[in-house]
Amino acid sequence: VYLRAIEEVLNQGREAIVLVPEISLTPQLLSRFKDRFGENLALLHSGLGKGERYDQWRKIWREEVKIAIGARSAIFAPFKNVGIILVDEEHDPSYKQEEKLKYHARDLAVVRAKESGSTLLLGSATPSLESFYNIEKGKFRLLTLPERIEKKPLPHVEIVDMKHEKGLLSEKMKTSLQKNLEENRQSLLFLNRRGFSSFILCPECGFTFACPNCSVTLTFHLKDRSLQCHYCDYRIRAPGDCPSCKGHRLKGMGMGTERLEQEIQELFPHKEIGRMDRDTTSRKHAHQQILKNLESGKIDILIGTQMIVKGHDFPNVTFVGVVSADNSLHFPDFRSSERTFQLLTQVAGRAGRGDITGEVVIQTFNPDHNSIRRAKDHDFNGFYKEEMEFRRALEYPPFSRLINFRLTGNSEKRTKMAAKEMAKVGRSLLTRGFGKGVELLGPSAAPFVRLKGKFRIQMLAKGSNSRMLHQFARELIAQMEEQTKGKGVNLDVDVDPVFIL
Repeated sequence: VYLRAIEEVLNQGREAIVLVPEISLTPQLLSRFKDRFGENLALLHSGLGKGERYDQWRKIWREEVKIAIGARSAIFAPFKNVGIILVDEEHDPSYKQEEKLKYHARDLAVVRAKESGSTLLLGSATPSLESFYNIEKGKFRLLTLPERIEKKPLPHVEIVDMKHEKGLLSEKMKTSLQKNLEENRQSLLFLNRRGFSSFILCPECGFTFACPNCSVTLTFHLKDRSLQCHYCDYRIRAPGDCPSCKGHRLKGMGMGTERLEQEIQELFPHKEIGRMDRDTTSRKHAHQQILKNLESGKIDILIGTQMIVKGHDFPNVTFVGVVSADNSLHFPDFRSSERTFQLLTQVAGRAGRGDITGEVVIQTFNPDHNSIRRAKDHDFNGFYKEEMEFRRALEYPPFSRLINFRLTGNSEKRTKMAAKEMAKVGRSLLTRGFGKGVELLGPSAAPFVRLKGKFRIQMLAKGSNSRMLHQFARELIAQMEEQTKGKGVNLDVDVDPVFIL
């Protein structure tokens, strides 16, 4: 569908922008585009060196190519006559730029398509609730592909209640993996947490190793015996004894992809196991090499984080195992159910894309949760209706808009003082008629109260009228600039936040 739409646009002498959420998706996509369009394309993503990215950018600027493919920043490709913008997996949160200049590539695509008079095509098997709501409101038009290509059946999904199981893997998961390997087929195992253990605990005194810069525990990595923070990259060598009570029985709690890899290797010692996460893909072209090994059949079981969830098409992958569906379910975020449903549906979709029907096993401690039940049945419409009732009752997006005002500072005391001032200014503005219908939530400590050495306190402004919200935000920013000047506290403003952690 994408290739034919682009071909139509090129025949009209216009240009195309294609956005994908993960760099890992670009090699497979790129090979398909090259088969169809030759060298008439440029590639834009953060995995390129500065010189490489400049060369690609210049090709577009000089009108040497008509197609740009890349991650979120590709929305800024300097084409002068765009005819179509494609956003693949439009629901994906990685389209939001969280650092420095904050923007959402999908929302910018809507603006750019409108301004250039081009077609915008958003693609997803699990659309974001906001996008589907725009269909109901008549802003977007719905086009459906109700069946897989060649009418191939969707995979059979089974849920395992882990309350009745012991160890990392249920008996059902082990049996299914064994059967799949005996039939010379490939498997994917999804666990959205890297490292060996989530944290190290001393069972004698209860001590855990915490990051000195962030309010999180350090993750244990077995390969280099290190304890790492996945937020600020702080790392230390893992000690043998407890630094608090000198006990010798330090214990790894929780699990990550590295520990799962070890367990699978012990279960199936003669099989080739691959792992795809940020630790194994930090080297240049590592993504491509892992996917190439999977495609050629060198890898029997690929273990990975959400890098393996989206867009990949490998016909010999007939079994997918979700090791812990609960990891994304218990985040302190109103979108956690939606993200869980999307991840489970997307990873299930990797199974059975060839001639053999796929099988999926989902391990969870919450088998009756609506996002897990609906994912099992591939029932997007059912999930959408249920989830929208919760959102409507709480007046959360898409029934309102949010702006997150986050104060960050090196001093906890100064940050708290600035937060008190922000609350005072915010309430004063509302009583004076700025931002009619705006509701303030907080200020309160962010779920991660300290990150990269900074203390974080945030306040959410919620309202259904964008104009009023923006009026309130502009006024609050102007007044807070005066209040925080020279105090070592910064105000960070995020309109339509994707994460409020």
